[in-house]
Amino acid sequence: MTTINTTADQKAAEVTVTAKISVYNGSPTAGLATTTKNKLSAQFPKARVSIGGDTKGDYTQTLIIPRSTAFTDQAKILAQSLPGAKVEAKIPASESITSDDIIVIVAE
Repeated sequence: MTTINTTADQKAAEVTVTAKISVYNGSPTAGLATTTKNKLSAQFPKARVSIGGDTKGDYTQTLIIPRSTAFTDQAKILAQSLPGAKVEAKIPASESITSDDIIVIVAE
């Protein structure tokens, strides 16, 4: 009899990121969204990653926001690939972002 242990890493490896992802620059540093988009595109080739533009405010922590619970697991995988990122349930009230399956607001 073989016992199979399922760890968080194994579960993460089983989730394929295929979502439509918009990356927004939440910092005053020009080009940060482009750099992040390129990283995510290389790391998750089945995802459709695009630049969403600049946010209205500046952020101190990168936020990953799934637009529905169907994308929560993929959002968690994205958060693991971006140091210091955290998954949030809602887009900050000050922002008027409504596009794609997952929103990434990149902070410095």
